[in-house]
Amino acid sequence: GLVIAISFVVILFGWWGIVALWQPTVSIMAPVVPYSPLLWVVSLSALAVPFGFFLGGNDFRCLDPQRKILIGGLAILTVSMVHSIRCFLDAQIIFFITTVLYFILNRNRSYRKPTWEYWAVFVYVAWNLISLIWSQDLHYGGKLAGRFVPMVLYPVMFFSFRLTDPERDGIMRLFWRVGIMAVLLSLCSGIYELTVQGLSVSSLIHFRIGFIKETFFDSEGTELFIFNMLYAWSGMGHPSYNSLWAVAAVVMGFYLVDKKRIGWVEFAFGELALMQLQLSSQSRIGLLMTLMAWASAYIYLLRDHRKLVYWSVGSFAVLAIAAFAVKPDVLGTFNHDKVRAALWKVAVDYIEKEWLLGTGLGGTNAEYISEVIGYPYPWPEWAHENIYAHNQFIGDWMQSGIFGLLFLVGAIVASFTLSVRRRSYTAFTYCLLLLPFMAIEMPFRFLQAVTVISFSLCLFLAPVSTLPLCEYADTTANTSRHASSTRTSMRT
Repeated sequence: GLVIAISFVVILFGWWGIVALWQPTVSIMAPVVPYSPLLWVVSLSALAVPFGFFLGGNDFRCLDPQRKILIGGLAILTVSMVHSIRCFLDAQIIFFITTVLYFILNRNRSYRKPTWEYWAVFVYVAWNLISLIWSQDLHYGGKLAGRFVPMVLYPVMFFSFRLTDPERDGIMRLFWRVGIMAVLLSLCSGIYELTVQGLSVSSLIHFRIGFIKETFFDSEGTELFIFNMLYAWSGMGHPSYNSLWAVAAVVMGFYLVDKKRIGWVEFAFGELALMQLQLSSQSRIGLLMTLMAWASAYIYLLRDHRKLVYWSVGSFAVLAIAAFAVKPDVLGTFNHDKVRAALWKVAVDYIEKEWLLGTGLGGTNAEYISEVIGYPYPWPEWAHENIYAHNQFIGDWMQSGIFGLLFLVGAIVASFTLSVRRRSYTAFTYCLLLLPFMAIEMPFRFLQAVTVISFSLCLFLAPVSTLPLCEYADTTANTSRHASSTRTSMRT
């Protein structure tokens, strides 16, 4: 079974490599950055390393063959989260197939019914799909509708099985290590691209808070951005959306070290590397979410020392207030810029006229193209599709009306409620980190964000078995054998 699993992984990563070489994926935000097929080969090989350690670990090897099929598919999906949209689309299909196979082959199967919190998310998705009826752009609305699939598909698949605690911790540790590998790949990619352009590598450790990012120019005078060079190895080049998997890894790191699933040296190295990625990519929201995750983890790790937590939080609040009092313009440059101001104004003006139903799913593009093209700077034609409100709350109200906004708030409240009810530090913290992100972006408009968020929350909130991993596997196998022998006796 292990030989088959490893062979399948080699074939899968080989396929991704062939696709990368035959049809290179370079972010449309940086069409001028030199593309290197070598980076794709190296990146896929590097990501296969933590996956190989996962397959060779005792936690995976002690599973019965049916369970290996399920956990193997889940692990492949985990690895794909950091690489490219093509990779996690392929991995999503594989995970669906392995889950169905496990459900069919497992004689001790049971399907759990979704709780009301999941139904709140399904209602939000359903309303957005209903808004296609009055959409101003049905074609683009149909494309956006496909990006809601993970929000429904992942919970449905996770309902069909129950993870053990070691299994979930193992998947989190795989995600954590793949995240660290992705950080190292990004820094190496940045060094490679800067060297090709004849620019200083020291730019990777420079960071300036504010809207104006550090830019570079090649020999022909074409403008380059540092984050495009960092993520040239992957198919996803936006620093804000890449910060979603990065901060998920940050949260998992604190959880794993608290449960002694990783060592302190690995933990410290990984956390500092993930922070360095945010600094090098100049992602303001990524930096903010990482700091928030650290603060939340500090409270979590010291949860048995409440007085120390209270004193620490109070001291930090005083220092933060004093810092903003001394330099009040820092906050303004951190969260505001002319582009977002123009986009928010268009959204608010439209909401004042059509607050009930909105434009319908995908209909905001026509409104924006007619209003903001050329301001505050000319938008290239390829970017017309990506002109949107840059605020999930305002954007949903503009797109699907007041009911879309209410259902969004309901889904967020439901997520917090379920994380509290299941006492999940990881889920609660990740939901908390998404709030500032949704204030400056629209994650549910992009497949990368929907996939990473849906996967992370489903993993954090999945009910677990209290049995040890191999004992659970043996129990499942014995139950299946007992059921098979009983049927044989009855036929006899």
